[in-house]
Amino acid sequence: MRGYPLVPLSGWPALAVAAVVLHGPRLASAQTASFELFPDPGDLCSARRTVVEKITPGPCPSASGWSPAPVFPGATAPTLRAFCRYEFLGGGEPSPHDLQRLPAGAADPDCLVVHPASAASSRPAWRKELHRAFRAQVEPPPLSSSAVPPVRTFFAVLDSSPPDPHRSGVAYPGSNLHGFTLARFAREVGCPGGSAPCVLHVHHELALPWRKGPGGWAQPVRGGDFGYQTDVAQAILRALDAWRLAGRGPLVLNLSLGWLPRFGGGSPHVPTDRVSARAVHAILSRSLCEGALVFAATGNDSGGSTDRDGPLLPAAWSASGPPRVEDCASLGAGQVSAAELGRLVAVGGVDGRDRPLGISRPDSTPRLVAPSAAATATTAGGGPAPLVLSGTSVGTLVAATAAAVARGYVPDLAPGQVIEALYASASSTGRWTDPAFCSGGVCEEVRRVSMCGALQSACRTSTGVLHPRCTPLNCPLRAAYVDARAQLRPSMLRSPDRRVSAAFVVDTSAPVPSGCGSGTLVRPAGSLGPLTSPCPERQSYGGGAHPDTQPQPSPVGCPTCVFSVNALHRMEATIELEGGAVDGPLADPQLVVTTDVGVYRYTLFELTELAELETGDRVEVSDLPAVGVIETVQLAGIQASGEVYLADLIPLDLP
Repeated sequence: MRGYPLVPLSGWPALAVAAVVLHGPRLASAQTASFELFPDPGDLCSARRTVVEKITPGPCPSASGWSPAPVFPGATAPTLRAFCRYEFLGGGEPSPHDLQRLPAGAADPDCLVVHPASAASSRPAWRKELHRAFRAQVEPPPLSSSAVPPVRTFFAVLDSSPPDPHRSGVAYPGSNLHGFTLARFAREVGCPGGSAPCVLHVHHELALPWRKGPGGWAQPVRGGDFGYQTDVAQAILRALDAWRLAGRGPLVLNLSLGWLPRFGGGSPHVPTDRVSARAVHAILSRSLCEGALVFAATGNDSGGSTDRDGPLLPAAWSASGPPRVEDCASLGAGQVSAAELGRLVAVGGVDGRDRPLGISRPDSTPRLVAPSAAATATTAGGGPAPLVLSGTSVGTLVAATAAAVARGYVPDLAPGQVIEALYASASSTGRWTDPAFCSGGVCEEVRRVSMCGALQSACRTSTGVLHPRCTPLNCPLRAAYVDARAQLRPSMLRSPDRRVSAAFVVDTSAPVPSGCGSGTLVRPAGSLGPLTSPCPERQSYGGGAHPDTQPQPSPVGCPTCVFSVNALHRMEATIELEGGAVDGPLADPQLVVTTDVGVYRYTLFELTELAELETGDRVEVSDLPAVGVIETVQLAGIQASGEVYLADLIPLDLP
């Protein structure tokens, strides 16, 4: 998915952190030995882009050696006008003397965000079955016309694809197809064509404008892979402006992106520690004061040895509830009632059996989850979309689309009522929210979203009366844990290029090395291990992109990788890496098998035949012991650029 060369970690300058006092408030600045537009991968925040929350009224004042700009151009609300972004004009990082020239107020470096999804290409023969299976998981409603037509919901996707300035509601595919593919699925459900009404006005805003290519960092016309927090804040403002120009009406924002708590807003769920995070919080609060429903991804496991647990921001802010009514006036939204306030909703991911998504961040499960594995959509011409996506980005989009369709048919429902209809109609998973989403020690039941169920629930009043824009729906809701994954058959596979037997691997009964999580290492007999990568799916990235910003958990996905269990309870796995899913050979391959007994890591990289997997090679690994009932099988390894690869294998021959 990423074709540009990544700079090795060793090629970046070392960090020296300095604390600078700016007229009282603290400004933490990462000082580097040489200049790079973006920060060192170990920090992700650069004082070359410093955000100031000034204490004086009026426009952003000038500062010698800096280029000032308002974070929220055109805003008149005092709270929003306080945020200014200053870009350093000199070489290298600004010195403490340079920082002292900034206006009085709290100041912090701007920080990078990520879009938390994985992606892969897929052959058309597979895509049709994957598409069918994913629609069965999300249960899209059959939209129909009524005497009173539905109102179109303004559905803003803030992501990697920029809007086409010449065509309303249309986006450029983008250098990175993540946002474009998500929006295509929303359009497929909300504007199905034929005689069915179009309930969504899909709108794109570019929140991730930066890309690194051979010539360095740039902002391509067709979008990028990365974005700063202020880029996200400005995208939200532009979406609100576009919504007002479109005539207002129901509003839904999709944020399949986020940042780690240490980069602002995560202690504890309030944005008091970094100015750039406060700017995002301020404009999100403004959107909630306008009645928006905002859906944010809890995030995927990014690799690395630290900061793996808990939800990303801004999803974590959902635990704090909507803003106070009295704060809306200072944000420029005027007087509103508590019932009119929008909601920020965190969304997690499950697979086609309602099990937690294998790549989800630990301890980040909110009360709403949605299918998030092996999702695909169709193009405007009806053909297959170019990507298959897995990750909490997908679940966020599913939940946001369900709410947007419901709002279009029942626009009079208060935002909180729409979310409760979404939750009330969702299927119980039998699990409870993680502590980050518990309030006062009270945790809620985790439920899986049904698109059809959400509309059915919203369309009926508490007394059972059908709303005038709705037609009767009969949603045969899928029960929890019913297997709705793709059913791939052996006839869909081509013959393997290589066959490898793992009959001689043994259980070492030794604990997995520190930092790898729970599990048991299963190694070849006589192995001295561990070798270079005892648990590659948990290693830090070595490329120029840091795990905290790489589209998580890096460009991954293996929709043509499958597994099956034979009558002797031995597992067979067939793996084929596709160009576009990985950037060359996959080194140190390993199968991570989660069962009802435990987690087993089969260190295939210690088999000489599988020192690395080549793109395009189809390899069959047989005679792997299957201990217990298998829940997930994942392929892990290291890419040529030093990035971690982690992908789910799809079960073959489902009953």
